[in-house]
Amino acid sequence: PIKTTSSWFWNYAIGYYLLEFLLWISVFVPRLVPWINRLFYWLLYSANAEQVKRSDKAFNFDCLFKQHVSDWALPM
Repeated sequence: PIKTTSSWFWNYAIGYYLLEFLLWISVFVPRLVPWINRLFYWLLYSANAEQVKRSDKAFNFDCLFKQHVSDWALPM
């Protein structure tokens, strides 16, 4: 059966917006960067997570890039 434990709060509010804000703060106080990285690793990635999803949901993800990207591949 398909089961997921993803949460908008943890994935976007904490994992994206708060991280982006704290990294902006670190522009003014650069020594905060290692602490921010440790904190977010501990908050978001320290626990084991198991999810069962459809393949189109599991292997595609939102990169959360702020810019538009155009990728090209040329045959060699």
